[in-house]
Amino acid sequence: AGNVFVLGLGRPADHDQALPFYEKACTNGEMNACNMLGAIQVETASTTAHFQRAADFFGRACDAAVPMACNSLGALMASGKLGAADPLGGAAYYERACDGGDGRGCSNLGELYYNGTPRKNLKKAAFYFEKACNAGNVDGCFNLGVYHEFGRKRSRPDLAVTYYRLGCDKKDARSCFNFGVLLADGRGVHRNGLEARRVYAVACEGGMADACFNLGIYTKTGQEVPVDLPQAERWFERACSLGQEGGCSQQGAVLELQEDYLRAGEVYKQSCDRGYADACSELGVLVGRGRGAPPDRPAAMQLFQQACANGSGVGCHNLATAFEQSYAGSPDLTRAMYYYQEGCSKGFQQSCQEFTRLQGLENRKEGQEE
Repeated sequence: AGNVFVLGLGRPADHDQALPFYEKACTNGEMNACNMLGAIQVETASTTAHFQRAADFFGRACDAAVPMACNSLGALMASGKLGAADPLGGAAYYERACDGGDGRGCSNLGELYYNGTPRKNLKKAAFYFEKACNAGNVDGCFNLGVYHEFGRKRSRPDLAVTYYRLGCDKKDARSCFNFGVLLADGRGVHRNGLEARRVYAVACEGGMADACFNLGIYTKTGQEVPVDLPQAERWFERACSLGQEGGCSQQGAVLELQEDYLRAGEVYKQSCDRGYADACSELGVLVGRGRGAPPDRPAAMQLFQQACANGSGVGCHNLATAFEQSYAGSPDLTRAMYYYQEGCSKGFQQSCQEFTRLQGLENRKEGQEE
């Protein structure tokens, strides 16, 4: 009866109504009910005491050979929800879960060995990831792919492809994304841009912002498919909504290509307000050129200054260009050189070239004066 209320079968889900049924079943020796009580406690916990009560239920179920309860208890111990983090104690329960056939326990134990908490052992990590993957756990498949691509002394992208594909077949967004990257690069598998796009779409749908971004680039530039700016804008909008600020900038750029300057400005401003410095610079370019509104060079310079101060190399470059092109009323080559040098130091190569150019002009000018 508790499952009816927890799962909302034929009615809204209601944990409070489920609790008495699970408590009675647990008291009567139904250990899966004890496990469910622990899960409900974790979901609603706000204090260590609540997590400890969950641990008590998980412990009873684990001792009665409910492997998923062992995994849940291991997670509470390893994460420090019961006090100080205890990865060794967590590992012991993960191992019991894994030995009982729970793939999550195998994967979690592998992650402890992979990350070195408490001790790093990549061979053991791979062993447990493989057990997890074979048990149908997508985290295990993904982690085994990561191990073969990045964790070995000698990378084996061909083996990584095998396990990313397995995870992707189960709709795991991370596996699909990494599989897409290998397909696009032709590493460990024959290059296949169309298949890369397909698995990127699965990853994007699953919430991987970088996959949405890559799809946007494909569609904007016509890689493997005809150029489709409205569709590219939608991919970038999705990446932006998932928190990838580069997607916001690309969305704005595509809107500019479609001459929708008002929406482009809105996108840049929202991204700038969230602290993405390059977007402030892009907004400054729109404002300075008068795209969607009359030109406002002082406002543009303020945006370039804001972008540069927050680490944007292109922001420093645009500020230098503004000083050189008389945005402040007359050319100011001294400040232009300073900000080109700033842009160069932040990795914007065009600024390095412009700094060298102005420095050469200054040197020739000094030579003529002598």
